[in-house]
Amino acid sequence: MIGDDQTAEQQLNDVIGTVQQTIGDEPLEGYEKHIYCRLFQLLGSMRHDKQMLKTSALEFQALLLEDY
Repeated sequence: MIGDDQTAEQQLNDVIGTVQQTIGDEPLEGYEKHIYCRLFQLLGSMRHDKQMLKTSALEFQALLLEDY
């Protein structure tokens, strides 16, 4: 996948889509939430999508608040 941004973006999109479809039945826990946020952030960076980046930042903020 090195240098194949299109395939990487599609795979990230597939994983994120799967998580979003199943999150109601199988909520993410601990490190899974962190990985999900990182993948969402990476996809937002690849797409230069400001809304995705903002959403990932809010998700990270929520994770930090959970630790308190």
